[in-house]
Amino acid sequence: MIEYLAQKEGPTTYQLIFKDTGISEKTYKVLEKHLKKYDEKLVLTHVPVADEVIVIVNKKCEEDKCRQMEAERFIKYYTGILRKITK
Repeated sequence: MIEYLAQKEGPTTYQLIFKDTGISEKTYKVLEKHLKKYDEKLVLTHVPVADEVIVIVNKKCEEDKCRQMEAERFIKYYTGILRKITK
């Protein structure tokens, strides 16, 4: 399950960080191909020993509402892709 890792953010945030666990190497490779289509400002890292994926979405947000909307938008996109590739 993906989660948004909120951090102590100042007035402007440039990164939204997410973590998902239980992602195998095989699933990661397929996920990586699909997520590259989301945004060119996305950084994806897989930690194989922990079966974790860390996703950083580079997005400038100046208020909490922007961060919340972007986080919800990305989580919806991510879970949709994950459902498709794990069927």
